[in-house]
Amino acid sequence: MTITIDLAQVARDLGIPLERVQRTVELLDEGNTVPFITRYRKDETGGLDEEQIRGVLEAVAMLRQLAERKATILKSIESVGKLTDDLAHQIRSARTSKHLEDLYLPFKPKKQTLATLARQRGLEPLALEILNNDPAAADPAARAAALVNPANKLASVDDVLAGVRHILAEQFSERPDLRSRLRRILQRSGTLVSVRVETNDKSNGKNDKSGDKNPERGGEKGAPRGGDRRAAGQPRVDTEAAGELGAGAAGDARAADAVAESAADAQAAAERIAVEHSGAAPAGAEAEAAMFGANVTSPNAGEVLEAGDALSTLDNST
Repeated sequence: MTITIDLAQVARDLGIPLERVQRTVELLDEGNTVPFITRYRKDETGGLDEEQIRGVLEAVAMLRQLAERKATILKSIESVGKLTDDLAHQIRSARTSKHLEDLYLPFKPKKQTLATLARQRGLEPLALEILNNDPAAADPAARAAALVNPANKLASVDDVLAGVRHILAEQFSERPDLRSRLRRILQRSGTLVSVRVETNDKSNGKNDKSGDKNPERGGEKGAPRGGDRRAAGQPRVDTEAAGELGAGAAGDARAADAVAESAADAQAAAERIAVEHSGAAPAGAEAEAAMFGANVTSPNAGEVLEAGDALSTLDNST
């Protein structure tokens, strides 16, 4: 079963003359690429640019895919003997894949549902009578009483009427006109709402590295990383810190070497200052002050701490 595509629809949608669309499709079907057609076949396409030719390519591809799906659906419905002329016309005229699938939905093979079970128990005739307002079903309860059959898992009138409702609900949900109307209503008035979901992070506290368990680096277990360097009389920047900074510089070995060299210079400067100013501020604080041009000869604790805070700010910014 062959379904032809309507290139006039492509021409209308893209606002391109039909003859240009037809010739462009012929060139594409011959295996020519979009850039080739744009550059070397302008005289045949009427000067269409690359964007227009690509639009023709995509539109034709979608129509051909839709035509293939139509042929598959027509063959499937015909194989079960339910294809009518009106249905075939609706399928061939479908312009979107959503509408096409809506038409096919009532005939699509289904898994076991409550409605199919009700049909297997012989309740579809009663469902159709109620749907069509048949006088025979004017009293649904009395009509359902005649279908009560415990052997068929219809032990009561309520069971019969429940099965009828399942059949009717499925029929309504498969009507293409209702599905299309509901889709338009949702597109026009639907609201998308997002809500933040709070979750308990079980990993809280597990990755806390504030305590240093290495006795060589922090002294006692759980002490702050590196301990109080000023109290220990060590320079603020050492070779180990330089290695850490270098590793954090995106693997740049040259940056690591430069930081290590600066740290070594700071170490040497601290030792010289400690010798020259014996009895003044601690060597570590003097080294920090020397790096920032502070007065290292002053034993004033405030000046020493200010120099240390300035170095800490530089470390953080690095």
